[in-house]
Amino acid sequence: MIGISIAASAITSVIVTKILAAHYFKLVDSYVEDMCNLTKESNKTALDAINKLEDVVIKIDGEALHRAVQKGLRKADARYGSENM
Repeated sequence: MIGISIAASAITSVIVTKILAAHYFKLVDSYVEDMCNLTKESNKTALDAINKLEDVVIKIDGEALHRAVQKGLRKADARYGSENM
């Protein structure tokens, strides 16, 4: 009789453990999925910000180059006269 009781207890323990493991696995899995989605959104936001900054830097670099060329042309005009250019 004690052997049956021990076997029933062991079987019940295994079943309950599997049920709890499945339940907690679902909880952890949903948490991981949420964290992955948040990370993807954060990465997308960061990438958008980087792209905007690159556009600004390219625009600034283009404007700086234009100003440098104009400044160089003005110096050349002052040094050599505009009719020599």
